[in-house]
Amino acid sequence: MTNAISNISSTKTIAEQLFNALHNPVVRRTKRAITAASNKKPAIYNAKKISGIANLNSELKNTLDPIYTNKEVYGDAITKIRAGRISEYNIIEEIGKGAHAIVKSGVHKSTGRKVAIKIYEKHRIADYQHKTCVDREIRIMKRIKHGNIVELYETIDTTRQLYIIMELIKGESLYSYTRKKEGRKLEERECMRLFTQIVSGINYCHKQNIVHRDIKMENLLLDDKRNAKIIDFGFSICAVSSQKLKIFCGTPSYMAPEIVMKKEYYGPPADVWSLGILLFTMLCGRFPFRGSTEHDLFRSISRCQYTFPTHISSVSKTIINSMLRLKPEHRATSEQLYNQLIHHTQSTLPLQISEHTIEQQLEKEHDKEIIEKIVQMGYMYPRIAKEMKEQKGPVFDTYLRLIKNQSNLQIYS
Repeated sequence: MTNAISNISSTKTIAEQLFNALHNPVVRRTKRAITAASNKKPAIYNAKKISGIANLNSELKNTLDPIYTNKEVYGDAITKIRAGRISEYNIIEEIGKGAHAIVKSGVHKSTGRKVAIKIYEKHRIADYQHKTCVDREIRIMKRIKHGNIVELYETIDTTRQLYIIMELIKGESLYSYTRKKEGRKLEERECMRLFTQIVSGINYCHKQNIVHRDIKMENLLLDDKRNAKIIDFGFSICAVSSQKLKIFCGTPSYMAPEIVMKKEYYGPPADVWSLGILLFTMLCGRFPFRGSTEHDLFRSISRCQYTFPTHISSVSKTIINSMLRLKPEHRATSEQLYNQLIHHTQSTLPLQISEHTIEQQLEKEHDKEIIEKIVQMGYMYPRIAKEMKEQKGPVFDTYLRLIKNQSNLQIYS
């Protein structure tokens, strides 16, 4: 009995040490503090098992990993990773490489579908921080279905590797594409078309309480039809709009002033700032803020003073100025930005048929609820109409999948 009481006391003490270490303002979340508390009983510092510890403070459980506990943010997105079926794929060649993973092209043997396979070597992500980031990336991508965001098909877990099977984009990055252009900049008409697609994807994420936190040219791919696809959710996080973030992350030239000044920040306005940097760079061929050192760059960003080349139109200036504002609360939201872009596009690009007419025709010929779901995924009515008529493409595939799901529900209802 004495030993049992001693064990319970020891467990509770370790949990308290861990809680104090994580909340200490000096050593907050440092590796040394975490290791010191967790090495005594490794099972305690395990977010999946921690709920089994008797009387453990619920705040500690949330602090260790909100992915597993914050249902307000993550909803029902938590799903198990399927084990060991990579033999279903032929892995072909390397198409990309990062700090912790490589990306290879592949083909699903039974369907012939071409895919991109992101491969993590487990020994490279053995520490808790990297494991959490990868797990969060997977869980976020499982929630996303949008025409301008790369789609995750499945994840496969083996003894030594973790495989993320994704949509293969047959194209190049926006960065590579603009480098080939004169002055490394895009013509305004093409630029606004691509930027509207990118904003559509980010606005969709924000509505799902997802913040990307690393919007840049290198993380935007162009498919073979020159449509934009957002990739790399490694820095992404789920956070409600009222939640302030503390992690200093992203790419320096795209960072918002509040981040470079090491302040707590709201996620969506920081993404909008990065979108402003992106549009400026796409149109001007250079960054609005520069410095010979990182310190000089951050000082330039925190001043928020920039000038436009003479060829930039007044409309483009207005859109960029709505994003590059020093105070986050003064920036346009992604939804306001998207509506502004749609209005600009419709007023400058002539349409043979209005979107309203196309919408009416689609709802007359096809299931109205399913068409509405496809629109919510970010697809535009003209594209939906085109692919439904041709009966091919990702929109048509999505329509068939939704029809099938609806039929199954009717059978079992």
